[in-house]
Amino acid sequence: MFNQSLLAYERSVEWVNTAVNEFIEQEEKRLQTIYPHYFERYRTDGTEYTIYVGQSISPHKPFEPDYLRRFYGWQLKAMVEMARLTRQLLPALPVPLQTTQLLLAHAHPVDISFRQDEHRFDVEGSYSIRYEVLKKRIDKALIAGTQERLTQPDTLVLVYANSREVADYLPFITKLQKEGHVKPEIEYLDLEPLQGVTYLKALRLHLNYSDSIHTNP
Repeated sequence: MFNQSLLAYERSVEWVNTAVNEFIEQEEKRLQTIYPHYFERYRTDGTEYTIYVGQSISPHKPFEPDYLRRFYGWQLKAMVEMARLTRQLLPALPVPLQTTQLLLAHAHPVDISFRQDEHRFDVEGSYSIRYEVLKKRIDKALIAGTQERLTQPDTLVLVYANSREVADYLPFITKLQKEGHVKPEIEYLDLEPLQGVTYLKALRLHLNYSDSIHTNP
């Protein structure tokens, strides 16, 4: 019975991750048409991705602020669509697994270099390393003064250190609310300190599954 249950769980995880990865792969191809960038995707107990974008990655194409705003808009819409996608899988999964959606708003530039031996980008400098530490720990964050996990099914969470980092996301959130894809209420939350990281805040949105949206950047 244990082996059967384990197999059912592993199959469910695989189905969810496969659906999410296929969706991200198709969407990322469209995202490249906005501005050339480096997209790093890797597996944990779910799927994580990091987008590195800026003038130094594509030195022959001027990097305008509007490009960054369009990336923000894509992130929000893609997360909402991924939540819908995995919710639609629930009836077919051997074990009905729900997903959570989390974005890290990080407005400060990071220093990166390309490691020829591993064929990937790596961060440099203490501030950039702090970003990597933060990225790996926020999915376990608790709301300050509670034992409640920040990430919950049917929500989209945006973690940030100061209000400037979420300012460019707000117009896109308002648009999703007006279109009925996100419910009107927004939770503004303080987070319990993480190891080596303090004073984080989060914005939590509640998703509305009434219909589907398209993620045109």
